[in-house]
Amino acid sequence: MNRPVIVGYSRSPFTLAKKGGLVSVRPEDLLSEVIKNLVIKSKINPEDIEDIIAGCAFPEGEQGFNIGKIVTFMTGMNVNTAGMTVNRWCGSSMQSIHIGAGAIAMGAGKAFICCGVESMTRVPMNGFNPMPHPKLHDDNPNVYLSMGTTAENVAKRYQLTRKAQQDFAISSHVKASSAESNGNFKDEITTINNLDLYKNLVGVAGLLKNLDLFISVSNSTAHLAGALGVKTLLIKPFNHATYHYWNQPSSNTPWYSSIKLINKKTLNQESNIIKKNLDKLD
Repeated sequence: MNRPVIVGYSRSPFTLAKKGGLVSVRPEDLLSEVIKNLVIKSKINPEDIEDIIAGCAFPEGEQGFNIGKIVTFMTGMNVNTAGMTVNRWCGSSMQSIHIGAGAIAMGAGKAFICCGVESMTRVPMNGFNPMPHPKLHDDNPNVYLSMGTTAENVAKRYQLTRKAQQDFAISSHVKASSAESNGNFKDEITTINNLDLYKNLVGVAGLLKNLDLFISVSNSTAHLAGALGVKTLLIKPFNHATYHYWNQPSSNTPWYSSIKLINKKTLNQESNIIKKNLDKLD
């Protein structure tokens, strides 16, 4: 029996759902960038990769169509490289490792890429059209309970107070911040090049360092962290010729009533106005 070993690891940055720096990135692109970086770092011969096994708790929408196979075409793999998608909820990516290790042990392949992807921005929690079985839901509603309910039950059983949980969370963030500052993550994080577009369009790269705090974008709609008082933003184009430009005249005005479209010729003229508004954030 062959002995499987892990020879490489890479991941994307973690950002907030629906308002973070990766909000406009499709999950296929996210996973593809990480896989390509992993192959380069590990120096493995792509021809030896038997299968890409992708864990995904909600394999639908942009995460659908067997994303494990989809990314083989987006990462330059041999057409013979297989791909599968595995769903074991929160243990999906771990299950992909179990499957790959088992296959190697039995001699069913030399190398496997075992991975997981989940965008809770692009595919909402519970999916786009949740339809629990009516009778099963009535007979045993626990089948469809969320992990949030599980957390509440654990807290109650083990008497974990809110303060204890908050202290633990703060401690965790402090450790993560310290690790990042010390460069502990530099060898494992794959850079996702989705912010270059903003730098090229607006010309205010220095203002993008805190993008997660202020701006949230998607392909077709704009969302604003209104409590921070941001009033004017340039956001991602949904095609190559047209851009969303949003000026919110007041907090009582809905965003959709103040969207206008501008083309590339107008963009340079508008950029100075946008930069002035962004400067107010400093």
